[in-house]
Amino acid sequence: MEKKHSLSPQFGLYWNWCLNAVRAGVKRVHCDPHVDAKNLALGICIVFVYGWFNHQEKAWLVIWEAGICVELPPGVFLLYPSSLFFHFNVDLKDVEIVATANGEVPTRENSYALSDPIPRRPEVSEEDWAEGNGRGSVVWFNQASMFQTSETGFETLKKAHKAKHSGQADSKRWLGEDGAFSRM
Repeated sequence: MEKKHSLSPQFGLYWNWCLNAVRAGVKRVHCDPHVDAKNLALGICIVFVYGWFNHQEKAWLVIWEAGICVELPPGVFLLYPSSLFFHFNVDLKDVEIVATANGEVPTRENSYALSDPIPRRPEVSEEDWAEGNGRGSVVWFNQASMFQTSETGFETLKKAHKAKHSGQADSKRWLGEDGAFSRM
């Protein structure tokens, strides 16, 4: 892309950057179930979580196909292929998560809820703390449309199809020893 069109990513290996910020009318960043279908399927998304919120109870990340629910406290970076996995945030009050004393299979009799709360800062109101307000995130990703021009030689897929180009990418070239994703 750089040789042919004099374009290069502005965020390291990433073309796109998004700030999901708390602002007027938005008290917390919390996503519903989705797949980032427009992102490059071979690419990795980076999420950075920030803010002061009750991360032990609020906005855990669920990656559905992996069968995991991950606590993401402020200051954490998480890398994963967001275009391949169904993902969303969940508050622990909406699910029941338990542990056992000796790692045995949990039953109603031998399990207890995970609930050692972290202290609230005095500048955060009781209501904001209870609701998980104050969480934000920064996301780095590669939208697939940034690569279609370099792959097809056409400005749009519509123009590529009109010229009888399949519109398909050569994934082996991107994954090979000298490909863009060999550096990740």
